[in-house]
Amino acid sequence: MRNAPGAKQKTIMVGGYPFQGPYNDTKYLENRPGVYAIHVQLEEDLTLVDVGESAAVQDRVRDHERKACWMDRSRGGLIVFSVFYTPELPEDARVTMARLIRETTKPPCGEG
Repeated sequence: MRNAPGAKQKTIMVGGYPFQGPYNDTKYLENRPGVYAIHVQLEEDLTLVDVGESAAVQDRVRDHERKACWMDRSRGGLIVFSVFYTPELPEDARVTMARLIRETTKPPCGEG
């Protein structure tokens, strides 16, 4: 699922934004500001289950308090992650972006 070194970065659309991923391990996420999305992958289908934002995406996703919700929604699928890095945006803009994506996509696992 992670691209080979030198390969073109894969993107998926989440709430109208081009997110990098999906990744099957948090080690592929970077610890910098961004909006993250959590998906369940069954074969080639992705189902969005959570969206949030953080100044340190890798730490936030790795230590997230809603992992149990993600697992409950997985139903045998693989939990994967995608990210839209926003180093140029102030925190309030990142928070707004995550909120707008949640409002339009309505993921089942909460806010934040």
